[in-house]
Amino acid sequence: MRRRPGGGAEWTRALGVIAVLLCCPVPARATVGFSCSGGDDAAEFVVNGAYGSSLGAGLAAFGADIKILLPSVPIELRDLRLDRSHVRQDWFVGRDINLLLRWETANDAPYREAILIIEARRGKAEESAYRGRYSLRLQWRPPDPGAETKKLEASGKVSCGTG
Repeated sequence: MRRRPGGGAEWTRALGVIAVLLCCPVPARATVGFSCSGGDDAAEFVVNGAYGSSLGAGLAAFGADIKILLPSVPIELRDLRLDRSHVRQDWFVGRDINLLLRWETANDAPYREAILIIEARRGKAEESAYRGRYSLRLQWRPPDPGAETKKLEASGKVSCGTG
């Protein structure tokens, strides 16, 4: 019986590659999108994003629009568009979605700040909506020298869905 040169080595190498592939499966790259909304007489907002489906995968494709409805608020705070750089804390695991978003003016502009906190929990059924509360905090310094920083807080119900 004659052996082909390299035949045994090729089979050994092939079996080794198959063994490695079976032992080290490549994780799926699926994502879960979400959308949260809330509002009342003071403000309205919509927050959208996506997470990888494995724990610790991180937040991606994020965007938020906040509309402040109160005329006493400076114009720079009335229509805010936020992106991933404004996310300070986020948590999407199990039945919880929690987000802390912070926007502020650049250094050379008059001080303006908006903080939106969303805390929502899904019901026990997998298809349930996430329901919870939001808190919106606004701060700004009036242009008058020596004027005190103005503050406004609003809170209410928030609802989130995933898909």
